[in-house]
Amino acid sequence: MDGGPYAGPRPFATRDAHRFFGRSPSVAWVAKAWQERKLTILSGSSGVGKTSLIQAGVLPQLPAGRFDILPMGRVFDGLAFPVAALPDHNPYTFALLRAWRPTEPPTRLAGLTVSDFLRRRKSRTDWYGNPVATLAAIDQFEQLFQGTIGTAEQRDAFVAELAEALDAHHELHLLISVRDEHLPDVVSYSRLRHDAVTDRFRLQPFTPEAALDAVRGPVTGSGRFFAEGVPEEIVRELRAGPAGTVYDTVEPALLQAACFHSWRALPGDRGAITTEDLAVNRALAEFVGEAVLETAHEHSVPAEGLLSWLRSTFGGGSTVEERSGQVAGLSAVVVRALQSRHVLKAEWRSGARHYGLQHERLAGPLRSATVPSPEAPTAEDSLRAAEYVLFEGDLGRAHAHAESVMSSPGEIRLQGQAASLLGNIAYAQGRLVEAETHYRKAAVCFEVVQDNVAVGWLFAVIGRVLAMRRDWKPALDAFEAALKRCPDDPQVRTELGRTLWLLGRPRAALSMLNDVLDRTGDHTEALRVRGQVLADLGQARDALRDLDRVPDRPWHQRSPAIRAARAVALAGVGSFDAAREESSQAVEDEPANGPVLLYAAEVASLTGDGRSAQELVRRALAADQPELPPHQRERALLVQRLPER
Repeated sequence: MDGGPYAGPRPFATRDAHRFFGRSPSVAWVAKAWQERKLTILSGSSGVGKTSLIQAGVLPQLPAGRFDILPMGRVFDGLAFPVAALPDHNPYTFALLRAWRPTEPPTRLAGLTVSDFLRRRKSRTDWYGNPVATLAAIDQFEQLFQGTIGTAEQRDAFVAELAEALDAHHELHLLISVRDEHLPDVVSYSRLRHDAVTDRFRLQPFTPEAALDAVRGPVTGSGRFFAEGVPEEIVRELRAGPAGTVYDTVEPALLQAACFHSWRALPGDRGAITTEDLAVNRALAEFVGEAVLETAHEHSVPAEGLLSWLRSTFGGGSTVEERSGQVAGLSAVVVRALQSRHVLKAEWRSGARHYGLQHERLAGPLRSATVPSPEAPTAEDSLRAAEYVLFEGDLGRAHAHAESVMSSPGEIRLQGQAASLLGNIAYAQGRLVEAETHYRKAAVCFEVVQDNVAVGWLFAVIGRVLAMRRDWKPALDAFEAALKRCPDDPQVRTELGRTLWLLGRPRAALSMLNDVLDRTGDHTEALRVRGQVLADLGQARDALRDLDRVPDRPWHQRSPAIRAARAVALAGVGSFDAAREESSQAVEDEPANGPVLLYAAEVASLTGDGRSAQELVRRALAADQPELPPHQRERALLVQRLPER
């Protein structure tokens, strides 16, 4: 039997609102603050119920029709999407926008800022035509400061985007949920600390009275009922400490674990739940054992050894400091997994993170816990484990988990996702031939389940990989195959246009890029590529028009190749000093990049420095990189034939 009306280890979802109890005052406070303040920060320890509060408490309480409510946001959204199909993007922004608009093709979201996204949404209005408030939430914000999916610069840029969106979009009201130990990281960003528009709420464990509600409430309508005094006995046991100690509060994670595991053990033929059915310590011991088993599988460590480590490290109620990625000799990555399963909790003090048991009440159950007999993990479990350990930077274990999915019979879609994830791993490590192989396997899987859009994206990523290897004709074939399956996808059309240009067919490229921009108006990547094509064709003013329309990024953050193309356009309109400065900076940033050196050579030629132009061409041709694209090699040979002046 399952855990019945209790959520157990997972958070309550919005559909569980009818069995979410014990949080009425907190729900009312957070709902009011979210509606009235521009920014609300909800904090609390892991396992205290922040996600459940929002999903099953706050969201169902919001007045219907009065707000424009976005789906729950995250800063991490799995890693199985073929990332090489995307233009340069901030992974945190991309994850958030995918959560807020799950039906939108991912290629349309990559490269957008938060403000871009909000500007493009159709605003909702009330009966009088006035815009209504947009309520947006970001859960598990601590993931912004964990894992390896992004850089510190991307993290800071993401927070800056949120602050900009709050300033620019008056209708936006943002709710951020974060663990206590990362609250200082959030408030360290001064742009997220405007006292006049910001409110904070710390979610506390249950009071005894609230805990009773959380025990009793879900059973209503379940076909079972508590005998007199049973809910009180459950709460009493959860409050009972060593040597007669009585705790003032009850940990929500432990209450759910106790009720979930106890319910699962109930006989199926009785409606009444009596004191004879109570086994709180046994239920908590089962909770610990199952969490250890799941963590051990996820991180490929011996389960019995992990349980022994927990007992020896935390059995006496001590806390341990994390040092150099280790906690008492165990990888902090594994320890964080135990924290996410609410066996451990963390707090930040004296400049370091310290771990201890989720609550002292777990000390006794920890001593009696045993590791249950392992069952073969499902393909879905293994894929989720692969994504989690990849998020933490463990490529080897991620690869092993994904490979196990590939050997799962009948799970064709999951196999496609696993193959795509394996392609991402190989792509990140620069193993392009292997990446192509995995992406092709993924395409076959999605072809079997008739997901043409996924197949199209995979052909697009195969095209990009082939282009990086300078296999130009196969790359063109791959992009054309992608276009057949995703005829309206602007990123696929842009990549096809880029490849046509690099193959020396600029007019065909312009036709494709013009179509993208006629449809979208301001597709960032299409503007960049068309700007480069126009610069190559000598249409300097049109090139500058495109390159200067690329939104929200100062020029010093753009790629050296784009800046070098802009330098050519500047020279073409007679702005020679600006062209030399832009060109020199691009070469300084990428001194062995063939396309950058060729653009710099063209700038030198246009400004009358033939000697430098010839030298830059020689450097471009000698650069330690794959063969230049055909049209760039032709340009290099043309500049070489010009007389030195």
